[in-house]
Amino acid sequence: TWRRSVATFGAAGIVAVVGLASYTGINRARAARELVWHTRQVIETSYATLSAFQDAETGQRGFLLTGEESYLAPYRQALTTVATDAASLRQLTADNRSQQRRLDSLSTLSQAMLAELAETIAVLRANGSASARSMVRTGRGKELMDGIRAILGGVQAEERRLLAERKTDEQRLFALVEIVLVAGTLAATVVGLIVNGLFAHHAAAQERTVRALAEKNARIHEQTLELELQHQHLQEQTAEVGLQNERLQEQATELEAQTSQLEEQAAELEMANAELQSLATDLAERTREAERARANADVARAHADDARHRAESARAAAELANAAKSEFLAAMSHELRTPLNAIGGYVELLTMGVRGPMTEAQLVDLRRIKKSGDHLLALINEILNLARIESGKVDVHARTVAMAPLLEDAVVLLAPQMREKQVTCLVGACDEALSVSADVEKVQQILLNLLTNAYKFTDAGGRVVLSCQCADAGTHPGMVRVDVADTGRGIPSDKLVAIFEPFVQIDRRLTPERLQGLGLGLAISRDLARAMSGDLLVQSVLGQGSTFSLLLPLGTA
Repeated sequence: TWRRSVATFGAAGIVAVVGLASYTGINRARAARELVWHTRQVIETSYATLSAFQDAETGQRGFLLTGEESYLAPYRQALTTVATDAASLRQLTADNRSQQRRLDSLSTLSQAMLAELAETIAVLRANGSASARSMVRTGRGKELMDGIRAILGGVQAEERRLLAERKTDEQRLFALVEIVLVAGTLAATVVGLIVNGLFAHHAAAQERTVRALAEKNARIHEQTLELELQHQHLQEQTAEVGLQNERLQEQATELEAQTSQLEEQAAELEMANAELQSLATDLAERTREAERARANADVARAHADDARHRAESARAAAELANAAKSEFLAAMSHELRTPLNAIGGYVELLTMGVRGPMTEAQLVDLRRIKKSGDHLLALINEILNLARIESGKVDVHARTVAMAPLLEDAVVLLAPQMREKQVTCLVGACDEALSVSADVEKVQQILLNLLTNAYKFTDAGGRVVLSCQCADAGTHPGMVRVDVADTGRGIPSDKLVAIFEPFVQIDRRLTPERLQGLGLGLAISRDLARAMSGDLLVQSVLGQGSTFSLLLPLGTA
């Protein structure tokens, strides 16, 4: 009874228990992950709030130093940003009383800080820079800003503590789910082996019973034949007793002939019996082979199930790692942009002579700092774009737009760099009525990436041509193909797939250091094209040039 119960309900019961435990653990882990994301959002918003106050202070200082109204742009923008970020912080920390108390204090300080900044600007406009500087020297603004930093620092410290606790809970729950899955798999495997053993034992018992019955049937059949023959002989002998004496000799002769015939039949029966025994031996051997094959199939099935579970676990781990990488890139890129913008602002102030006159050598150094900062900011923006695409945070707003003006605008933007390098750049054949259904900003970004690459890898005297036409209806029906063709050095055929992978650059040593990037342009461009239901393809001949083809859906009239 217990064997039947195990065979019938064991595996199903284990699967049900493991499924329920896994479902519960995954739901709790998902809730923990949402709390982690919420905490990170609070920290990011607090940093944005502090940055807004710094921007407001920077705008006030710039206006105080120069008297130019244009320097108040960061201040005006910060007024809106401070209110928005403060409201976001209150909403995000609505369930945390200690954080709400900090935000009450922050609200009081922020009103005082903004009032102090506005009063300084008003005094500068009314009484001049001397009165405004006197107000600044009182240290009231610095005291308020230090208080704001301290409060936001407390908010961030509390959220980091919560973040550490919630990450620990998330990791513990995922570990628990893994333990349940592994234990359930082992238990199901053990039950499967027990059931297979029961089935094999039952099949062997049935096979032994069949062989015994076959042997008994054969013996009974032989005995029946012998009895029938004996009965026939007795009937013939009884009939022949009443015959005449002269036929005794003939009967004897016939008896001898029958005896000989019986001996032959007996020999034939012995041969048939030997053949039956041989067939029985073959049948038993084939039965054993079938049992071994079934056992091997069960083992292979168990291995396949184990491999599938491992693959699913590895895929889940890879997805978690990829999500963590995207979050890290987005956070780092955002954090790096703020100091870079500040560096650029201070360089502009020094270049304008706010801190005093600069020598020509110092101006050259400042221009180099500004150029390097802009280059680094562009690289960070590329990383941020890649992180947004991989995390699925890119919104596509498609509309019908004519293609020819987009090509002309793209050429106009890069024409000065092309002329400086003595590279010809022009728009080729493109029907004025041809339109696409796409996001204009993302199409422009893709075209600028392709033109920039063509500019980098095309030597002086080369040529870059943009053109558009309807794609081949056989391979890309309903699509428009935009070609960016250059006469550069080309791409090796074995690298045509790798160039679309992030951080991959071909022949980096042949590219001037000032033109080197991170190898993200083509990866971002292809992802943007596919997000608009299109694609990005390439054809290249080494030493002759390359043609990148952007496929976009045909626009509706």
